[in-house]
Amino acid sequence: MVYKREETGKDEMAAEFCQIDVRSVDPGQYNLIVRVTDRKRVETLTAVRELDIVKP
Repeated sequence: MVYKREETGKDEMAAEFCQIDVRSVDPGQYNLIVRVTDRKRVETLTAVRELDIVKP
């Protein structure tokens, strides 16, 4: 795991943004998994995206 962040929005329509620093990650194929929980609907959604990291 490169990055884990557990934040809770304070507003009803809160949006959280973050940057992931992959400079220390070896080149290769990875899965980016984003999981969001809507506390009002009590529902969790997950999205997976394949990432190819190459040497600069």
